[in-house]
Amino acid sequence: VLGSTKLIAEKATANAGYTSVRFGNVAGSRGSVIPVLMDEMFRYKRLTITDSRVTRFLMTLEDAVGFVLRATSLAVGKDVFILKMKALKLSDLVEVLVSEVSRQTGLDSDRIEVTETGLVSGEKLHEELATYEELAHISELADMYVVTKDRGRNLSVGTGGATLQDLSSEHADRLSRHDLSKMIRSVLDNMKHLSLDVGK
Repeated sequence: VLGSTKLIAEKATANAGYTSVRFGNVAGSRGSVIPVLMDEMFRYKRLTITDSRVTRFLMTLEDAVGFVLRATSLAVGKDVFILKMKALKLSDLVEVLVSEVSRQTGLDSDRIEVTETGLVSGEKLHEELATYEELAHISELADMYVVTKDRGRNLSVGTGGATLQDLSSEHADRLSRHDLSKMIRSVLDNMKHLSLDVGK
């Protein structure tokens, strides 16, 4: 449902002559995967996930802000900008999350129960940031892809020629455990700064 509403909003934006950006989870933002799982850990001493094989794109808030500013500098209207991002594997995130939160808060990691519920109808194991139909209209820059509505406008540098594999979280460069630990520590620090219940 969320993916469909985003697509409708994106098309409406383009039809109005405006530009939009397309990216994955922003670590630490409201409703994103890390704080949602943390909240469940603190409240219920458990983690509920759909499938440990799931991969998803993840970016920092700084990455997101920088991307929007960069897209703004290039936008002429009706384009869709897609940031080149690294992806996480859900099993890696769960393992690092339990370890890092336990170490930072004193929560007993042995008490955290991890449950897999299975993918819901329509949910995919891997995330794709473009459709097959869009490939013919994609320009590639060093740090992003651009879906251009103007067929004569090509922003590509280098070879270009993006494939669906290039835009899939299954084949994207993987966020390391060190990367994930840094993101989790940042979210924990923000929660403490906001005086939210941490590890109680």
